[in-house]
Amino acid sequence: YILYIESLEDYVRICTRTRKIVALQTMKYLESFLPKPRFVRVHRSFLVAFDAVTSVTGASIQIGGTSIPIGKSYRDDFFRLIQQ
Repeated sequence: YILYIESLEDYVRICTRTRKIVALQTMKYLESFLPKPRFVRVHRSFLVAFDAVTSVTGASIQIGGTSIPIGKSYRDDFFRLIQQ
């Protein structure tokens, strides 16, 4: 079960409940095949599993003990999705 994915230039870190996996892959490629709206791009460097979000502030998302920033260009779309 993927919680979030973090971009590391040409690699990505895929974070699950039990482990973190680093893979040679681009964020753009992963985003193209992950189901929407289950996975949402919230920052240039982060994709999150929408149902894994535990809390939201104006500028960040909490998933468990991890704080993930919400990028300005992604903020409006993310908050629209929350309101649905």
